[in-house]
Amino acid sequence: DDFIVVAMVINMVKVRAMEIDETLADMLERGQDAMTRCAERFTRTGRYGFDGPGLTLVAECLGAAQEIIDASSPLQMKAARNVVADQLYGKGTAAQLIAQQRAAAKRAAP
Repeated sequence: DDFIVVAMVINMVKVRAMEIDETLADMLERGQDAMTRCAERFTRTGRYGFDGPGLTLVAECLGAAQEIIDASSPLQMKAARNVVADQLYGKGTAAQLIAQQRAAAKRAAP
């Protein structure tokens, strides 16, 4: 679902932004708020839609996300993903996902 992908990207880059610049992290948090309003609209109406400020904020967040991702190492982004997974699904979720990935890689190896 595109909504979930966008929300996850904003969540992950906010974790990185908190290590980089507080102002940037604040802007991304406002983008998270816009995503929440969009989700609430979906719950009420069955249709996704942003309010005017939300649309602008999410567009700015996606631009910032591209810059943060480009400036970050894969290891930094993986660490940010792990933080988000633990926050959303409970502490230890990231470790479980990593263990599952390693087990799958072992099974797939010749």
